[in-house]
Amino acid sequence: MTLLRVAPRVAVLAAVLLIATGCGGGKLRLRVNPEDGATYEITTTMTTASSQTIMGMETQANTETRMVQELSFHRLDDGSGFEVVATYVSTSMNMNIDADGGTVNLSAITSSSPIDDFSAALEGASFTLTMSPTGKVTSVSGIDGMMGEVLDGVDLSDAMKTTLRDSMKQKFGDDAVRKMLGQAFVSLPDREIAVGDSWDVTMSIMGMRIDTTCTLAALDDGVATIASLSTTAKDEDYEPGPDVIGVVYEELDGNQVGAHRLDTKTGLMIDGDLTQEMTATVRASMPGLSDELAAAMPVIPMTATTTIRVESRRLE
Repeated sequence: MTLLRVAPRVAVLAAVLLIATGCGGGKLRLRVNPEDGATYEITTTMTTASSQTIMGMETQANTETRMVQELSFHRLDDGSGFEVVATYVSTSMNMNIDADGGTVNLSAITSSSPIDDFSAALEGASFTLTMSPTGKVTSVSGIDGMMGEVLDGVDLSDAMKTTLRDSMKQKFGDDAVRKMLGQAFVSLPDREIAVGDSWDVTMSIMGMRIDTTCTLAALDDGVATIASLSTTAKDEDYEPGPDVIGVVYEELDGNQVGAHRLDTKTGLMIDGDLTQEMTATVRASMPGLSDELAAAMPVIPMTATTTIRVESRRLE
């Protein structure tokens, strides 16, 4: 069963991106190659309009999250890529929920709540990853330590901290980190390419299988424009961890179209835009839930449209 039709504006944008051409000829090999010790500030703004139906009641939500990170690159001695230290500078979220004709600004009513404490505690927290010259995250470390430091800065009961820790494993685990960085880095081909050439990337993240075709759509004055088209489906091999609070997809269908501008000298993004449209049915996944109770949990139909804007700049 097809659950999603791509909106006309997305289809038109995809067509434009795929036929785009730019100045400059010949072939080039794009590599992640920033100056050793360089630090970049990455700002990600995500806006999501979603709807879901629980026990016959439809709820619509509009959420905007903004995250600023600093990424410091250090070349590995063996030349296999970079060690990158990622530090959270700031995070913010604004959410409006519309149910039965009434609108609630969730951010306003949770002001000075543990949510704010959590955001404040996250500022300055960091973890480390290694990245290959093609932009692939090859390892992640320091997540557990980061989560411990963040939770120490939140005034909650031990029981609530345990629940929050389980939730953080879903949102800040290795898969989540790879997804987040996938918005700020383009997976580059391990070969020379020319304008019009394409390459495929497949990624499985938190129950989703994402198949992407990237195309070098334009090359102009040291800037490469990468167009991307993706399809999203349920990852049939995904099993949520026993101590993770999250969701399991019963059905999932989605599409994504994007355009990113890269500096050809460093292989790093200048800016990028993504539009995602998804329809799914999900079940909740909670630690300690028996198979019988899990089967009795309601199936939640949901749709979501998300736009993501990423901007990058080198810090002096």
